[in-house]
Amino acid sequence: MNSDSLGPKLDRYRRAALAVGAVALAACLVAGLVWDRDPALHSYLYAFVFWTGVGLGGMAILMLHHMVGGTWGFALRRPLEAAARNNRWMAVLAIPLGYFYFPYLDRLASDGVDGQPLSAFKRAYLNPTFFGARTVVYFAAWVALAAFLEKWSAEQDRTGSPECIRRLQHLSGPGLVVYGLTVTYASVD
Repeated sequence: MNSDSLGPKLDRYRRAALAVGAVALAACLVAGLVWDRDPALHSYLYAFVFWTGVGLGGMAILMLHHMVGGTWGFALRRPLEAAARNNRWMAVLAIPLGYFYFPYLDRLASDGVDGQPLSAFKRAYLNPTFFGARTVVYFAAWVALAAFLEKWSAEQDRTGSPECIRRLQHLSGPGLVVYGLTVTYASVD
């Protein structure tokens, strides 16, 4: 089989896999809404955290490779970029979490825990609007970093320009700092 005939076949498999995933997600959401919602939400949250970790881990290793160089990362670059691309989908899949968990955060911020009111700082930090804004900032940073890493890597492959290598290095240094801060705060959230 030559490489020309492989592209359309892979695209067909990708579309089929996406359709199966969308149907399974819809079935899980409907089942969770019809029957007991709490186990379905906990399962969704667990899977969400796992797959977000895959995308973020791939992006961190990719930035590390761009920072330190070496030939070890060339074989891993495309799979790591694909993993980092996962952050776009996880941003979309965060929307149902917000929809279902924001009322819980609102109750927690206003009622407290076990009848004990929360401090003013905790009430402000757990405010659903502030929580949602932080989540948007986290995913915007992750998606932007992944997009630039992928774009400049593809440009480097096309042109072979050392300028692309320099841009990737200059993005990866601060990107790892942004990554560390956002992942830390997101894990606390």
